Amino acid sequence: MSSDNEKCACDEMELEVISLTDDNGDEQEFIVLESFEMEGSTYYVLLPPDEDEEAVILKLVLDENEEESLVDIEDDEEWAKAEALWNSLLDEYSNEEDLIDNEEDLIEDEEKLTGHEE
Repeated sequence: MSSDNEKCACDEMELEVISLTDDNGDEQEFIVLESFEMEGSTYYVLLPPDEDEEAVILKLVLDENEEESLVDIEDDEEWAKAEALWNSLLDEYSNEEDLIDNEEDLIEDEEKLTGHEE
């Protein structure tokens, strides 16, 4: 894996962008959405900058030179587990955002009722 990490401030959110080189020597940049551990391995969820493409999940491995590489998940069962875990993480994030939005709404309602802003 050839990766050049960049950070950019976009809407107050830092995005990690990595550049990967494929088997043909072509480089493509990806936004790192998440990384997670599963059964002793690390997986990365990457989003190509092209809006028409979907996120991909790649597995972090050590190559023959003991260097880290991101590779496609070849085993169907492993892929299904990684995809299921990613989907459950998405659900958790969605639920957390809903809770934050509801809490902000409650604070706004309380401020309107009491006439006080905190």
